[in-house]
This record gives sequence, C-alpha cells and structure tokens, in this order.
Amino acid sequence: MGYDGSLGKRQPIWLTVPKYIMLRNLIVLTAMLLAVALGHAKSLYWRAVDVQANLDADGLMHVIETQTFVFDGDWNGGERRFVVHPGQRLQLEGVDLMEDSRSIPLTRGGLDAVNHFELTNAAVLRWRSRLPSDPPFSQKALTYRIRYTLSGVLRGQDGHFRLNHDFAFPDRTGVIEQFTSRFVLDPSWTGMPSPHVQEQRNLAPGQGAIVLAELTQRGSSQPRFVIALTSPIGIHASLGMLVLGACLVIGYFLWQENRYGRFARIASPSTIDSAWLESNVFAYRPEVVSAIALGWGSNVVATILASLVQKRQVASRVEKRWFRRPKLSLRLLVDAETLPKEYSALINKLFFDGNRSTDTDALLRRYAGKGLNLTSTVDALMGRELNKLPDWSKAPRKLNWKLNGALLIGSLVAMVATALAGSRDGLDLLLWQVPAGLLTLYLGVRVGESQAWEIDWMTLRILMIITITAPLFGISTAILLDTSAKTLHVSVLATMVAWNLAVLKANLDTMRINQSAKKIHIRKNMCAARQYFRAQLGSKAPQLKAKWLPYVVALGLVPKLGTLFESTDTSGVAAQDSSTSIDTEQDSFSLGKTSTLSHTPAAPVIGWSDSVSESTGVLAGGSWLSAVAGMKVYAPSSGGSAYSSSSSSNGSTSSGSSSGGGGGGGGGGW
Repeated sequence: MGYDGSLGKRQPIWLTVPKYIMLRNLIVLTAMLLAVALGHAKSLYWRAVDVQANLDADGLMHVIETQTFVFDGDWNGGERRFVVHPGQRLQLEGVDLMEDSRSIPLTRGGLDAVNHFELTNAAVLRWRSRLPSDPPFSQKALTYRIRYTLSGVLRGQDGHFRLNHDFAFPDRTGVIEQFTSRFVLDPSWTGMPSPHVQEQRNLAPGQGAIVLAELTQRGSSQPRFVIALTSPIGIHASLGMLVLGACLVIGYFLWQENRYGRFARIASPSTIDSAWLESNVFAYRPEVVSAIALGWGSNVVATILASLVQKRQVASRVEKRWFRRPKLSLRLLVDAETLPKEYSALINKLFFDGNRSTDTDALLRRYAGKGLNLTSTVDALMGRELNKLPDWSKAPRKLNWKLNGALLIGSLVAMVATALAGSRDGLDLLLWQVPAGLLTLYLGVRVGESQAWEIDWMTLRILMIITITAPLFGISTAILLDTSAKTLHVSVLATMVAWNLAVLKANLDTMRINQSAKKIHIRKNMCAARQYFRAQLGSKAPQLKAKWLPYVVALGLVPKLGTLFESTDTSGVAAQDSSTSIDTEQDSFSLGKTSTLSHTPAAPVIGWSDSVSESTGVLAGGSWLSAVAGMKVYAPSSGGSAYSSSSSSNGSTSSGSSSGGGGGGGGGGW
C-alpha cells in the first residue's frame, strides 16, 4: 500500500505506479499470451494434388491420387473423406508414403503407430504421420499416394451413360496450390476426349474439379460396374401393376361378399308393415330374435323375462333407489312346472330353493363368491333353436391363411433379396417398406377381425381397411414417381408391388364373413326390424302393438324404450294431460292427451309408476327396463354365448375406422 500525505491515508499501490509503466506491462502480457496461442495454432495446405484416373470397359474407375501436404502444428496425420453415392462402391487398394522417389506402403490397421492407416465409416480414410510425443510439424511437406477403385460413377441405360464426377475434394480447409488430373477412357467408350486433362492453380476451399460427359459404349454387352437405371417403361409398368392389382384385389373381395348378400340393401323402415314383421320377425320367438340380432346372452335373458311378464306368468315389481340400480323383484304367478321346459334351468336359478319370489338383492346374496351366469342356462336352448334356421350352421368359406401367409412371406423375402442385391437405394426402400408394411398388416388385421361379422354400413367398414392400407400404397407410389427410384432394378419394384398387394389382400380377407347367404339374409332382416322399431320409438305417435314389446327388448332397444317411458312419465295409473297408453281394442301404443288411463285386465297395460309398483302383465316403465337392463350385472358371462358352432356373439347387427455427381468429398488432417 502507498501513503498519501495530503489525504492522510494509505492508497492502493497500483494508484501510485506511473501510467506508462502499467501500459508497458500490459503490452508485454498481451504479447506473451499471443505467443502462447500462436504456439498452439496449426494449419495445412496442399502444395500439389495429382489425380490419374482410368475408366475401364466395365465402367470401373481406377484412381491414383497423389497429395503433397504441408503441415504446420501438432497434426497427427492426413485425412481423405470420400463421397460414395447410392449405387456406388469404394474399394481402397492402398496408401503409400512417397520419399525421394521411393514408395513406402502404409500398414492397414490401427492408428497408434506412424505410417498406419484405417478406413473408418466406410468412407473416411486416416493415416498417422506423427506421434503425440513428437515435436509439432513446422511447415513439413509430406507426399502420400492413395490408390482406390470406384464403381457406379456412370448412370444410364441402353448403352448411354452420364458421367458427373468431381476429381477434387472441395470439403477442405486449405488451398491446393497446384491441381492436375488426367482422365483416360477405355477405347470402348466415346463421348469425350481421352485423355481429359485438367490443370488449376490455387484451388480454394469449396472448389472442385468436376467432369460432366454423356458417354456411349460400343458393343452390346452391359457394363458390370455402372448404375443401370430402370427404364420408364418398367417404372410405368410397376405403377400400373400397383393400381390395377389394388383394384382387382378390392374388386374380388366385393364380388365375393356380394355373392352372399353382404352388400344387399337393408329394407327401409318406410317399406316395413305388420305383414313384413309377421313374416320376417314374429315368425321367431323373441329370445331367438335377440340371439339372431345381437347374440348377447344377457339380452336373451331379459327378453325371456319380458315375455313371461307380458304373458302374466311372472309378476314384476320395481323399487327405485337413490345412487343404486333399481331393485327388481319377480314373483311366480303360475306353477314352475307349467312353464316351458326350456326355461326350467333359468327359472330354477332365479327362484332357488323352491321360492316363488326373488329379487336382485337376494340373487347377489345367494350367489356371492360363486357367480351367476344366467346366459349359460339358455345356451343349449338357443343352440337348438338357431340350428333349426336354414343354413345357420353352414360355413361356406374358410379363410385360406396358408395362401395369405405364403404370399406375404414370399413377397417380403423376394423384396429383401432383390433390394439387397442391388444398389444402396434398395436398402433405403426396405427401410420404408418393411416397417410400414408390417404396421399396416397389424392394424388392418385387428380392424378387419373386429368387422368380420358386421353386415351393415359396409361401405364405411371397407373404407376403414382401405384407409389403413393407403399410407403404404402412398409410399410405394412416391418411390415409383421419384427420380431416385430409377436406380432400382425392375425386379425390386415388382416385388415391392407384390408385397403391397399381399398386405392389402390379407387385411381384406380378415373382413370376410364366413356365413351362408340365408343366414346373412335373416340377420339383415333383423337389422331392418331394429331400424323400424327405433324409428317408431322416436316418433311422436309410435305405431306399435303391446304384444311386440318383447321383440323391442329382444332387438336391444331397451334404452330407447326407456327414454320413451320417461318422456311420458306420470305419477300414477290415472293420468291427466299427456300419457302413453294401450288402446284396448287395437292393442297398440299411443301417445297423446287423454283424460284418464284406463286399465282393462283383459289387455296388457303399461303403467308408469316410478315408486313401487307390481304388475301382472304390466312392465312398469323406465324403472323395470333399467332393472332388466342391469340383469347382466347379476349374470356375468365368462365367455359369451355359445349358441351354435357357427353362430357368434360377435355377430352384432347393431346399427346405431440422392442422386447427384460422384467424387468430391474432403480432406485435410486430424
């Protein structure tokens, strides 16, 4: 610290040092830092690069590249980066150190020793000229000769080929003071002077030495080491095969399905009348209609209960509860022995221990821990009834998975084999086609299986499969239309088309329905009936008869029927204002304003009481239907219905998815 007498206190010493001394010290320090930095700087350039290239009759280019480096700094050695385009292949023959007209071959393998080289990443050549423990280079000139062959420098067809090759390596940091190249053609080639000589001085970084030429080969033999482009005819033929093949596959599928009536029009609700219903729906028992239309076991049980209640063989009572499903109580009005024998198993399950009454709570307590599968009690009955229908058990068409498997595996193997045997463009094609094809196949099969039993809205269902397959066909079309696809052999394109068509066929085949024409016709009639009843229940004046109610339940329209009930709910049997009633003369539903709602015992009446009601021949509105709809809660099915060997619970008919020049590259040190 210094001392300032005038201020009476010490000052920092740097304030007492003259300014010129501080400036001098700063300059010295800066110079020292610059010297250290420059001591670690390195640079290189090429004093000369000479290229001797020969193109033989087979289109293979033989190159001897002599480079004279000038290293300055702690370089390890030299580097040459090659650009190998798709379809080309580099074969390194050797690297030599040139000293006083002597050639010293470098050793391949490892870069730990001087005069060793390695070709890394298939296109980067490095060699060691100095060990890390050696002094840095100081304007050291070293000459190396690189010998290699390059195939695929020519691209063309029918004896006409294009040469677009860079004999220098523009991707570098240093200048080439003197560049020369001498390109000699085999006598079988014409189209440019031979030899073709280039001389350039002070070739700056980023500049190359490109030779462009259209060459023609004498003779009829095809050169072995050229990139044979696919002719436009081959590309157009492959594209035509893809489009035409897709049309044929889809068309054959549509024709086959239409033969069995799967695309037949479902009758419009406006064309359906009582006579049609009597002939096509009411000719079957309600529970059989449920099995045909929905195949859901729990709905069959609900339909049977609805029939028993309507026939006054069972009385029902519904108790609505807060935050819980309504409690359904059932009471036998006749002796169990008088009921149809086919219902005996179901009745014994519900009215256990000889009881004449039961309810959902009692069933839960009775079968707690054991489970209650009511659907299994009617499986045998439904199997017998369905097998009585014409051709119901007939399975006319079994899917030939062996054929589809052979087509898929065969086309995939052929595509992989032909692609790998050709240019690198073939590998790029596989990277697109194989994953896209397998994903399309997986999604298509999953969706197709879920649609295999459907018979309505068929246009939309087929569009789902086509939409899933469309991206794969889009990729193939882009490959065929892309200029780079012309480097692919026509055999690769043909197998790619076969792979696409095999995937499309497999996806569509999973959608095929294995049912007889008569069975499909019956199921379509049930679809039409369901649409008719839905339309009637949605109208203000439904033209429905009370005796049809079990069929409405059988067709799975309980929610829709419940909505109708709730929209006309009243607080008692007698009603003022709007009500839903049954005309005792016509036995039909009617909606409208009535002064009272009469109850004639001779006719079944639907009354709307949402507190507690018991009905004999009466379905007590929305609450009863809600409780019946919940029967599946008390009757879980472990495996669905097994009505017959050919019928399936899945068969729901418910109507309510670089191309460029060669050569070039880079070089320098490392």
